[in-house]
Amino acid sequence: MERLTDSKVAAELKSNYEGLQRVGIEPSPEHLQYVRLAELEEKEPKYKELLRLAMSDLEDAEDCDSCIYESQGLRCPGVVDRCQYKWKHYDEAMQLLGEEKE
Repeated sequence: MERLTDSKVAAELKSNYEGLQRVGIEPSPEHLQYVRLAELEEKEPKYKELLRLAMSDLEDAEDCDSCIYESQGLRCPGVVDRCQYKWKHYDEAMQLLGEEKE
């Protein structure tokens, strides 16, 4: 997703509203929202990378309690074949990562 904010503008707005607060003037709510959105956009790639790492760890976990088959009361493919573990939040995580479901 393309950024909605400019990090330089956000830094300037933050500096300005911090100065205003120091002298007792309440900054514009729109400026506060812009800065907060910019901060979230800065963190988004880090969150995605952390989620990717967690997904990788979960793939190797094969923990029945966190498997989609167990959580939805479905018959586990491992009963008749081999375990096909799938994390119960896999589809949601892939959507957040912007990747297609398997």
